[in-house]
Amino acid sequence: MLWALDAEAMNDWGWRVPFLLSLPLLLFGVWLRRTLEDDFKPKEESTPPILELAREHKALFGLLLAVASAIWVQYYFVFIYLPTWLQGAAHISAKEASAISTVVIFSVLAGVFAAALIADKKGGWFVLKAAVIISALLSYPALWLMLNGFVWTGALLSGAILAILQAPIYATVPLSLPRHLRASGSALVFGVAAGVIGGLTPLVLGWLVRASGSYISPAFVMITISILALVSLRLYKGKSLVLYDK
Repeated sequence: MLWALDAEAMNDWGWRVPFLLSLPLLLFGVWLRRTLEDDFKPKEESTPPILELAREHKALFGLLLAVASAIWVQYYFVFIYLPTWLQGAAHISAKEASAISTVVIFSVLAGVFAAALIADKKGGWFVLKAAVIISALLSYPALWLMLNGFVWTGALLSGAILAILQAPIYATVPLSLPRHLRASGSALVFGVAAGVIGGLTPLVLGWLVRASGSYISPAFVMITISILALVSLRLYKGKSLVLYDK
């Protein structure tokens, strides 16, 4: 929209268009929920799921939160902060930055599908382990490329990193939890990772760039959070990462 419209049109009516276009998705979601069959029967125990998660599955919850946080830091950088970052780092216009961001978002959609096919064959945890290693190794080169004239290459590389990270997470997190804890556990993991850690990412990255005077500094945040996820995987080694099919 920013690429197609001038600032006045965007502020006047253009901002409403994405919301209107999302209405069919809302109707599809309602239809999907009404047609899904659910044979789940809650346990008779009175212990709240969150307490059971905290008491009996602390290590697993910490691992899931660490991996999900690595994903949402990348997500908020690519989907939210990238256009603003590009304007300052690559010295390009808002329209060009928005166009690059839009293309990257569509590339992520394609990449997620490809990475999901691998996850279906090799397993969600296999892809997630590989993804956090890739994120730790390639986040810096991706930003370096954009800072040194290879804007499209670096931006698409950032999108590819996100796609590999994001593809298996929505299935792997619930399936890694006992069935009676899936809803509460997944909500807590995704809520903290996306709402708190990811939601603060643009603010933290913007502050870091201003404080350090370096546009490469966001890469170190992404590397750090990826290393934390790797450390969590290492600490969890020896415990079974079971996928609860039932």
